[in-house]
Amino acid sequence: MQKEYAELQKRLEESETLLQVSFSQAPMGMVQCGLEGQIWQANQKFCQIVGYTVQELRSRSFEDLTHPEDLNRELVWAKKLVKGEIDSYSLQKRYLRKDGAIARVSLRVNLVRDGKGLAHSLMGFITEITDDQGKIHPFKDEVRQEKAERERAEAALHEYEARFERLAKTLPGMVYQYRQYLNQPGEDIFTYVSPACREIYELEPEAVLNNCHLMWQIIHPEDSTGFADSFIRAAQTGKEWYYQWRIITSSGKLKWLQGAAKKSPQPDGAMLWDGMVLDITDRKLAEESMRQQIEMLDQANDSIIIRDLNNQIEYWNQGAQRLYGWSLTEVRGEYIHEFLQTRFPEPLSEIMAICLREGHWRGELVHTKRDGTPVVVESRWTLQRDEQNHPRAILEINTDISDRKQAEQALKDSEARFRTTFEQAAVGVAHVDFEGRFIRINQRFCDIVGYSKAKMLALTFQEITHPDDLDVDWELAQQVKREQITHYSIEKRYIRQDQTWIWVNLTVAMEQDGNYWISVVEDISDRKQAESDRLKSEAKLREKVAREELLNRLTSQIRNSLDLNRILQTVVTELHRVLTLDRCYFLWHETEPTAVWSCIQEAKRPNLDSFLGEYPIPENNSLYGQLTAGEMVWCDDLVQSPDPDWHSIYLEQGFSAILLVPLRKNNGKLGVICCATLGEPRTWKTSDFELLEAVRDCMEIAISQAQLYKDATARSQKLEQTLKELQKAQTQLIQSEKMASLGQLVAGIAHEINNPVSFIFGNIIHAREYLSDLLEVVELYDQHYPNPGPEIMDKVEQVDLEFLKEDFSKLLDSMEQGAIRIREIVTSFRTFSRYDEAALKDVEIHSGIESSLMILKNRLDSQGNRPEIEVIKNYGTLPKVQCFASELNQVFINILTNAIDAIDEAYSRQKNRQELGKIWIQTQVLPGDRIAIQIKDNGCGVAENALPHLFDPFFTTKPIGKGTGLGLATSYQITVDRHKGGLQCTSTPGIGTEFTLELPIHQDQFHKDEKG
Repeated sequence: MQKEYAELQKRLEESETLLQVSFSQAPMGMVQCGLEGQIWQANQKFCQIVGYTVQELRSRSFEDLTHPEDLNRELVWAKKLVKGEIDSYSLQKRYLRKDGAIARVSLRVNLVRDGKGLAHSLMGFITEITDDQGKIHPFKDEVRQEKAERERAEAALHEYEARFERLAKTLPGMVYQYRQYLNQPGEDIFTYVSPACREIYELEPEAVLNNCHLMWQIIHPEDSTGFADSFIRAAQTGKEWYYQWRIITSSGKLKWLQGAAKKSPQPDGAMLWDGMVLDITDRKLAEESMRQQIEMLDQANDSIIIRDLNNQIEYWNQGAQRLYGWSLTEVRGEYIHEFLQTRFPEPLSEIMAICLREGHWRGELVHTKRDGTPVVVESRWTLQRDEQNHPRAILEINTDISDRKQAEQALKDSEARFRTTFEQAAVGVAHVDFEGRFIRINQRFCDIVGYSKAKMLALTFQEITHPDDLDVDWELAQQVKREQITHYSIEKRYIRQDQTWIWVNLTVAMEQDGNYWISVVEDISDRKQAESDRLKSEAKLREKVAREELLNRLTSQIRNSLDLNRILQTVVTELHRVLTLDRCYFLWHETEPTAVWSCIQEAKRPNLDSFLGEYPIPENNSLYGQLTAGEMVWCDDLVQSPDPDWHSIYLEQGFSAILLVPLRKNNGKLGVICCATLGEPRTWKTSDFELLEAVRDCMEIAISQAQLYKDATARSQKLEQTLKELQKAQTQLIQSEKMASLGQLVAGIAHEINNPVSFIFGNIIHAREYLSDLLEVVELYDQHYPNPGPEIMDKVEQVDLEFLKEDFSKLLDSMEQGAIRIREIVTSFRTFSRYDEAALKDVEIHSGIESSLMILKNRLDSQGNRPEIEVIKNYGTLPKVQCFASELNQVFINILTNAIDAIDEAYSRQKNRQELGKIWIQTQVLPGDRIAIQIKDNGCGVAENALPHLFDPFFTTKPIGKGTGLGLATSYQITVDRHKGGLQCTSTPGIGTEFTLELPIHQDQFHKDEKG
């Protein structure tokens, strides 16, 4: 279809070319102008008449070329022509040539209309009437010549139109011309539609010419947007339009269409599209069917290739890509035999002749892969024919048989080598039947096993094979016989005639016809001996390296750690691994209260019981004496030892061999390393003793350093503890002195205020009685002397007696409330100071909290830009708690003061803070005879890195001059040390802080002597 479409386009282009040639080479001048007079195109003859090129004319109008004296006359006719009043006009006129001369011409102008009959352009036919002398021919000749030229031009035009119409009817697709107005979408029209519109769209061409939307309405909904966008892209990019889409015809058919068009901009701003539409429904269905077939071919394991008769590759499946390494894109169009460097079993021309004659061919080929390696394939060719039964292409299916060919070749080469080198081979060669009897044998084989040929032919290979190697050899031989494997190679031992055995490398394969085995034997005794010596040397070297690594690790352990237990564990673990022991452990000799061996570290096999613990030392034990003298003691075989001490160890512990290494600390305490094996005896080697000597030296140094480190650490910890206690005592002394002074001051103030308050309370009572008596007297006067004198009335009015009677009582009530308030403050002072309650007392915790809040009331009130702090109380039902009341009040004051400071700091950081400052106080009883007091605020919070140091003496998060760093440290001491409780703090920066106090309800067990 693509070829047909290309052919159609070619024919259209040829037709257009013919039209252009006819226009260009016409014997008379021809020029096409727009309705405004601008020149669109002109032929060669017209260019000769006016002396301008085509490019120069396109920037001019016919008015620019017309003689001024002839212009007005022609404009009258031209306007009538454009308005449609006339279809043509003829006249004689003068043109102004480029060289300044004047050309006299005879002019005929026709109106060109589009498909809707609207005026499109003007076509002028010009005949020059100026002779060589510049004189005009007689008028009759001019008319006759003009008429003849016009008739020839019209005839050529009619012929062109007829040829184009015939061509459009014979084309398999629809030819069209579409005029598109980019800025006026509603004005788009088809100016020409060929008759194929009926077959493709099921629409009449005349209907489409009248309404272009008939075509757009039947576009498949899924393709309509893409179709429109493709036209827009083509118009914007200047490229040819090409698109495939679907339509649904009036009869309900779904069709696939393919369109292509070229555009040409028009002087009026429109875009003229000349194009063709093809029905490709059948091709699409064929493509889908072909796609499914190609998918099936791609899934095949074999290489499937389709090539044309010129051997150019058309198709190449995934199997071919896997086999050769190239993709279809890389090989399409390549000449297959040159590309794959094919090697044929016979000339290619003969193979092709067979394939063309018989329709198929089969054989083996050698190809070259992408990586350069050759591959042998079994190739099957099948001739494909077209609908006329003409040979079209060849289907080639190739199967990789390289492995099989290599195996076959290897076997052939092996058999040939055996035949030619059997007797003179440098290795032993024998033919053996399936019972194991020797059929043929060369001299080298006899030399290896030490038998003569005659004796060998009377033996079987089973009789001379070492018993430990026979089963493997026989099983592999049977696999070769059953063709499960083609051959095998093993290392085995033969028993020589002198009963010594020899190592050989044996290779066995099947004879070509499968009648017997072929055995090839190579003497490898020297290599085996060299390997044995090398392995022994490597084993010694590895053992030495392992022991050096052990010493290095121990030395590093001593340098990096002074933990004695860790050092001892490392020693027994490494010795257990390096010496391949069943058990390795370390013993201390303890003398108090009785003499025992104390096993403190061990390393053992997982299935053995632990040996950790204490073991009594038998009296008169000779081994103990040797160990205390610093001697190593050992026994290679405890079972056979005549020494009863060794034998008792075997009976009690089950050891078969043992090695004891003593070492001493500086204080004289004896330590022993014990190395033991179970089961088989063990001969302790000199290298073992050397290693243990070095280990003992390291351990004695480690023990000495560990003891020194332990002593130094103990002294350091003691000094640190003393320093902390001094610091703590100093802090407590400072704070206690401070609170004692504050308590005395508060108690003194409370005492001094209490006296005048009592005086006020006492006088208020009498004042009320006096007031009552006076008011009664006044009432009596009012009753008995209802008409007092003017002076008394003036005075009554002046002092407002009625108001005085009413307000004086209220005045006394206010004085009484003020005195009560002062008494509450004094009570809070006394509660806070507890100056008379310094001993352990049963106290109401809530009263202490309330007194602290009373003292801090002025801090809780609004200050500056910070509003009043709200205190939210959630008190539980608490029993009386045994505590030092004044000290505990000090804790409340410190924590509440910090909460207020944190809220103030939050307001100073956040100038426009909207959240009100709040303090939550919650109390509750906890399990275990304890209570909890939680004080939480929504202040600025404490940084995470400061939390661990919050209770350290002299540590403060406040600015310099605003905190001493003793408040929370003292609170911690009072809560934790003094009351055996707990004090914890959690905080989130920017959110707030929470302190939790936990106190025992009873302190009897902690302060028996301090209870009042």
